[in-house]
Amino acid sequence: MLVATLVLVAVVSTVLVGVMAHVSQEHKMLARTATWNSALPVAEAALEEAMSHMWWVQLGNRAVNGWTVSGTNVARARYLTNSNSRYSVAISSAIPPIIYSTGAVWCASANKFVERRIQARTRGESYFMKGIQAKQKITMSGQISVDSFHSDDPLYSTNGLYTASKKKAGGDVGTNLSTPDAIDMGGQAKIYGKVATGPLGTVKVGGQNDIGSIAHVDGAATGIQAGWYTKDMNVSHPNVVVPTNGVWFNLLSSPVPQLIGGVSYKWVLTGGNYNLPTLSLSAGDKMLVTGTAILVVNLDMSVSGTIILNPGANLQIYLKSGSISLSGNGLRNDTGRAYNFGLWCLPAVSQVNISGDGHIVGTVYAPSAVVSLSGGGSGGIDFVGAIVGNSVNGSGSYTFHYDEALKDRGMRNLVVVNWKEI
Repeated sequence: MLVATLVLVAVVSTVLVGVMAHVSQEHKMLARTATWNSALPVAEAALEEAMSHMWWVQLGNRAVNGWTVSGTNVARARYLTNSNSRYSVAISSAIPPIIYSTGAVWCASANKFVERRIQARTRGESYFMKGIQAKQKITMSGQISVDSFHSDDPLYSTNGLYTASKKKAGGDVGTNLSTPDAIDMGGQAKIYGKVATGPLGTVKVGGQNDIGSIAHVDGAATGIQAGWYTKDMNVSHPNVVVPTNGVWFNLLSSPVPQLIGGVSYKWVLTGGNYNLPTLSLSAGDKMLVTGTAILVVNLDMSVSGTIILNPGANLQIYLKSGSISLSGNGLRNDTGRAYNFGLWCLPAVSQVNISGDGHIVGTVYAPSAVVSLSGGGSGGIDFVGAIVGNSVNGSGSYTFHYDEALKDRGMRNLVVVNWKEI
């Protein structure tokens, strides 16, 4: 009986040890599973902070408010209140950006942090979804031509530049106006693209005006091609907000010229944020931009000299009030990309005049201003980019090439389109 009792005790002890080991292992697995599940909301919290940050900075400097440069990204890390969880998040330099976030929660049973990492792709609405947009009337006369290309697609550009042989019929023109003749075309104006008005709007065309596909506009047909006109235009054009983040440098209205490579420049913007009371470049004056810069101008912009963007540079000008006068030779955007130069007009800006002969690559966003485009001479103006105005008036010799790559570089109403765990 003693032997039997000892055997029974041994068996029970073995079973008990096994059960306890199993329970302990199960507890560890459950604790790790709970920790693993908790790490995902932490990673999502990092994603939410990144989205909030992008909403705040828009197209401005991203390395602000605790975010720092990390390679080609900006990044930040946080410990949450109880220090048992933390996250790190990085925003790529792309527009719109890709966000990488890592959530980590401490697992006591494993004596380490359990991490989960996600990658989120974003998409934003562009301010430039059409070549020419307006709240009010659009008038075109003279020899105006509107078409499109895609600087990021080699099938529809040459090294990112417009080529007539690769043009597209995406030079869309639209207005929210819902009255007769909301779009008024005369002369020999031609649109390789679609037109849109408000529900009660109409498009006035003459005998030498064409709207539609390349085959239609270049062919014998005239007028508006069937299916290329809609009455559903209802686009929001929010007011411009001046960026306020980062360190700002005050420029002098009449600075001492700087000599670079034997050329005298009135201003040289190497990168960063700048303030200027008024921007005036007379004939012969030059401004050089070598980095990524934001320039805020308080009153008026008059350029008959030249703003020069070196390859790789980016300049976004914010005008608070007054008007803009830009001659055809007033901009030399050597980057070749419209999204690297922008004119952003606050509600107090009433007039934007672009005239003369030359080649302009950039964007104009002036939802409260009258935008006037007047090409002169035999060459006229070759404008690459997009325009938004309260009303738009085009006359003279003018060729307008909408860069469809602007659609893909939206930062307004940024949303996550898909994400995956990596």
